[in-house]
Amino acid sequence: MKTLISSLALGTVLTGTLFAGELKPQNATSVPAAEVSNVAAKAFVPLGWTDDLDAAKKQAAEEGKLLLVNFSGSDWCGWCIRLDNEVFSKKEFLDGAKDKFVLVFIDSPRDKNRLSEKGKARNKKLVDEYGVRGFPTVMILDEAGKPIAQTGYVRGGAKKYLQHLDELLEKQKTMMALEKEIRDLEVGSEARAKKIHEVMKEMCAEEQLKHREMINEVLAFDADGSAGMREHYPLFTLYLPLADCVRQVSMAICTDAREAYEKTTPEERKNPDMGRKVFVDAAREHADELRNCLKKIEETERQIPQGELVEWVRQLKRQITMQLDAIRPAPKKAILPVVEEEEEDLAGIFED
Repeated sequence: MKTLISSLALGTVLTGTLFAGELKPQNATSVPAAEVSNVAAKAFVPLGWTDDLDAAKKQAAEEGKLLLVNFSGSDWCGWCIRLDNEVFSKKEFLDGAKDKFVLVFIDSPRDKNRLSEKGKARNKKLVDEYGVRGFPTVMILDEAGKPIAQTGYVRGGAKKYLQHLDELLEKQKTMMALEKEIRDLEVGSEARAKKIHEVMKEMCAEEQLKHREMINEVLAFDADGSAGMREHYPLFTLYLPLADCVRQVSMAICTDAREAYEKTTPEERKNPDMGRKVFVDAAREHADELRNCLKKIEETERQIPQGELVEWVRQLKRQITMQLDAIRPAPKKAILPVVEEEEEDLAGIFED
């Protein structure tokens, strides 16, 4: 859910680092040198995997299998290395996956010598084509290469990961059955809305988000809540409006700060506090909007049902509160009067 919230302005208000470096893919972590050296010593393509997606599609079609594609950063991404060590390199996983999947490894290493010639020619294009935004990204594709489901690192080892993949496929079967049932039903009709609602109300918030269009149909049908459907989708009715409020004000601060920074001189930019200063100044200009967001968040806190959304709302509140704290003036220190004629008497009190 982090991708729902733009926390760019928050981080830069507090650290002043917007202009300091490039963005890193999600789940990137520092990796111990020994672990990286071990990774570098491995084959370019892991045992049991192929980096040839076209050949994998052909094999999947011939054998009636699906494709499991691991988009990895094999020599720098800590979570990718853990996923390989804990799951994808294990015999238990390879044996358990072989009857269902053709395994495809699409690597984006820093050391391009780790790639085969085919990998050098195609991997970057495939990352872009499939909209991969972070590593590791693990996709299940059909034999034609169409995405069916997506996941990433999951704790628990090979057995649990295989179970996780089975659950993803089961959910996909449910969705395929639903799509078949509603195909001939009129959009906006009660029958179609009820069919969608029967499936969607049982899903967790993150799963619901993947089917935004269908849920929007339900919400449009039950616009006033009289059908009793709307209450099952607090992610859409309560949380997302808040996230959008935070995103808008954060991006406005970010835009203003960037413009202010671009007007500074090279000499001024030598000041290590300049990045923070322009963001704090920009945040002050949007103080009323920040307070309005905080007010909406506090109102929603009283309505949000218990569950995963509670922490997501708290996260929004922390972001806005930290930005407001950053622009509040430092409290004045109290200055105690010194009465010279009483100094000696006071000293005597403490000596006693």
